[in-house]
Amino acid sequence: MVKEKFSRYYSDAAELERITNKCSQQGTTPVETALKLAECINEYSLE
Repeated sequence: MVKEKFSRYYSDAAELERITNKCSQQGTTPVETALKLAECINEYSLE
């Protein structure tokens, strides 16, 4: 899901991989994981 979202904005494979890895980090709880993902998507999305 993360890679698909960012592939709309980033065509550079290395940059896409870096962002995907950063945004796919797991938190200590499911809620923390969801919050981290939402913050990361917000930070890197161009919409």
